[in-house]
Amino acid sequence: MFAWMCLAPDREVGELREHPTRYLPNWKSAGPRVIKRILAASDGQLTLKARLRYGTATAEPAVPYLSEADITVRASKTPGMLWPSWTLRLLPPKSPHQPRIAGLRRACASLMLIPGGPAGHRQGARIMGNPHFRSNLEALLPFVDVDHICSTLSHYARVLDTHEVPIDYARRRALVADEMSPLLLDENAHWRICKSLGTRQFQQVHLYRLRWQLRRLLLGADPQLGNHAPAWTHRFAYRTHPEILAFLDEQAHRNLAAHHITDEPVTWEPPAHWLDDIALPQPPVGTPTERVRALLTPNSTARDVAQTLGLTVHQLRLLMENRRLSAQTRPHNKGNYPRPPRQGYLVPDQLRDRRSSRPLKFTRAPDELAVEPRRTA
Repeated sequence: MFAWMCLAPDREVGELREHPTRYLPNWKSAGPRVIKRILAASDGQLTLKARLRYGTATAEPAVPYLSEADITVRASKTPGMLWPSWTLRLLPPKSPHQPRIAGLRRACASLMLIPGGPAGHRQGARIMGNPHFRSNLEALLPFVDVDHICSTLSHYARVLDTHEVPIDYARRRALVADEMSPLLLDENAHWRICKSLGTRQFQQVHLYRLRWQLRRLLLGADPQLGNHAPAWTHRFAYRTHPEILAFLDEQAHRNLAAHHITDEPVTWEPPAHWLDDIALPQPPVGTPTERVRALLTPNSTARDVAQTLGLTVHQLRLLMENRRLSAQTRPHNKGNYPRPPRQGYLVPDQLRDRRSSRPLKFTRAPDELAVEPRRTA
């Protein structure tokens, strides 16, 4: 009876709408308990965006109370792709192959700006730097139940509003999201590491991939927009030597210091206890880190390890990213490797051209415009 009373008279039964009822302000004098019950009763009649905005899928629905400035603050606490640990609490345990996991995480990050505020999905996607929202949402809906999306993302948004995050993700997106923005990378130090490990992965293609991973480390999200990460990134993330990972961390700190950011960690994950009092679709992955590390042998494959742990391959990748794990690398035959070719002004041809060009000096009055080459020793 109460749900029937809350139906808008100008809408057909079963037609989804953007607001619980056009007469919601008339109920304010009845008190917050009645408003809360009206919102809960209208949950099945609302669109996905409205369910998120009013929190009707949770036990504490509420009329939107945040301003655009509040949503901007929440966006600064959120990376462009949802954190791996929070994604694992949302994905079903034995879902089918998820080839668009990056798009799924981007859709979640954009939708988290809707609860309690005035922003819509388009504005949220624009703030988060995720322009392909429609395809991101199409990557999310086939794998996650809509009720779980509405309840879980509403809880995540409220958790962020009540806690501090040590990284300003909005600032990082402004500084390094553009692939044309330069990144500091010590190529000589990388060459020395490759030489000590006995690997030749210091060519230009490897340096490009290294910069891609460095940018991803700083952003907490893939630099390239869309639903798919390049295929080589999965191999890189699964099997990378610890010295290379330490080198990337060092270079990330170096880039942050160049922008006068010295009070932030390179990467960060929300602590698990933030979600202790929230009912989520999936329990946390309780597999001990040492057991996962023991399975990541030089000859192991991601599929075999995931099958042993009862996970999908994508869930294993999220778990490894969350715990900063990598499979052991296969031994290499060490040898004498040439240095990578010099770049820019250090190329021999450019050095020779600069050496041959001689400065000019005036031999007469400047108004005569006569010059002759200056003789140098």
